Amino acid sequence: MVETFLEPGTDIQKVKDTILQETGMAPAVYDTGTHVAVRHPLTLDMLKRISNRKGVIEVTGEYDTGSWAASHEHRRRHEANAARRKPPASTTLSNSSSQSAQATEIKELMKANSSIQQQSRKETRKSKYLIAVYTAAGIIGAIALAGFIISGGMLPNSNSGIQSSSSSSTTTTGSLIANESGEMHGNAEGLSGLPAIGASVIAENLETGESTSVFVSLTGDYLINLPPGTYEITVSFPNGVTQVVDSFEITRGTAHEVNISYNE
Repeated sequence: MVETFLEPGTDIQKVKDTILQETGMAPAVYDTGTHVAVRHPLTLDMLKRISNRKGVIEVTGEYDTGSWAASHEHRRRHEANAARRKPPASTTLSNSSSQSAQATEIKELMKANSSIQQQSRKETRKSKYLIAVYTAAGIIGAIALAGFIISGGMLPNSNSGIQSSSSSSTTTTGSLIANESGEMHGNAEGLSGLPAIGASVIAENLETGESTSVFVSLTGDYLINLPPGTYEITVSFPNGVTQVVDSFEITRGTAHEVNISYNE
């Protein structure tokens, strides 16, 4: 799997067409068109052609065992790039000299690949650790929530701050209609697209300062009933990451779908 880092402003469509013509494979593009990844057989001559193309500032990658995705971050190697792009000192090098130069380049590539694999393993361990922490926190939150309900507790829910028809003998039909709640619901995805179990969705009324919160269910769904008004929506994930939606308008008698995806 070959990953190529390009200078900003490079014609990415031209790059994609060239890769498709030379390898028969469609590349994946990342980082606003400056990071290209494609899986194909690689020779030393092909590697030289890639690195010598205009706009290329780094080529990296690793042997593909069947499952692949872009996994490297750009690290400038000025000296290595300059060395690869220098014209040969002489066009009359002997076969033995050429073989020696190629052997040296292969050793350098193998050394660089070993470093890349070590970095990839570190990133993989970090990702697995975050998934484990996130899952454990979600399970603990779900168990605590279940125990809270069984013990007779009540969840913080969308009914806080909404006056029922029996709460005051002076409440009129007109005021009840004016305070009719609206609904906000959706699905919350956590790390790696898993349900964000144990995450909390908090809605704060920007006019009254009242807050209403619910927990995300085992299926990743949530639902809040809120009085009409303007709210700041905060999603708090079990690992401490939060996401905020500013000035979200809730109107009476309407349902609003807001789906949430985890972003670091």
